[in-house]
Amino acid sequence: EAFKSLAEPATKPQEHTRRLRCILSASEFHGRTALSALASALLAEASRDTIERCTQRLAQEMFAPLPLLSSLLENPHTPHSQIDHYTLPTLPAEECLRVDFGQCDEVTAASDQIVRYRRGNRWGYAYTDGERIVVDREIIGAYDFEEGRAVIRTPRGYGLIDTSGRLIMNDVWEQMCWYSAENVVVAADGMGHWHLYDRMGRQLTAVACDWLGDASEGIVVAKRNGKFGYFTTDGTKHTDFLYEEAYSFSNGLARVKYGGNYYHIDTTFHRKY
Repeated sequence: EAFKSLAEPATKPQEHTRRLRCILSASEFHGRTALSALASALLAEASRDTIERCTQRLAQEMFAPLPLLSSLLENPHTPHSQIDHYTLPTLPAEECLRVDFGQCDEVTAASDQIVRYRRGNRWGYAYTDGERIVVDREIIGAYDFEEGRAVIRTPRGYGLIDTSGRLIMNDVWEQMCWYSAENVVVAADGMGHWHLYDRMGRQLTAVACDWLGDASEGIVVAKRNGKFGYFTTDGTKHTDFLYEEAYSFSNGLARVKYGGNYYHIDTTFHRKY
């Protein structure tokens, strides 16, 4: 039923684009390579073909149901629908298609088969064969791709993109870190409120923190009102904010301070020694 809805006329072209982006995110999340490739191709050619025709073509394809997709399509306020765009200076046609690494000031080692390159104070991304990844932002800081996601910094703030150059999280964040091994993002807004997000930009934590530390071994250390506690990476708060000091987990243990005494806790949050 979710796929059939794509063929229905929408009052706004933006809604068709949102639906396609939801399908792309859901297919990436569930590892449906054929579906994600088709959705990416349809999004890329939307400038040449009408978005309505693209979504009709996608609706005619047969794919297994994706549990995440229905909820994304039913919610008009998914992260993708909130992403705004602004116009960048027009680039020469050859630069839009391919990057000459010999003309770059800096080129990094490949990660996820994608390199970062710098010209002056601007960064960009390209595949190792030089095919440019178009990002609708002026990138002044770029981080390596890991598991299909990368953090960028623009004049407005930090954001998260996927390998097609789409913004998964808009570039409005004060701080951001992508933990690929844990499949989560730690980010702070302009008010200094820290939250945990999944790979598609959905907020996981219900309680805003003053700081979030590294995500490791399925657990994130947090600080609120001068005290420390822990969340698991699904956003569940597993301890109260009671520690005077607390550190990230390593090899199943984390060092904490409580009542003036230091000791270690394990991943079940029990004292070890």
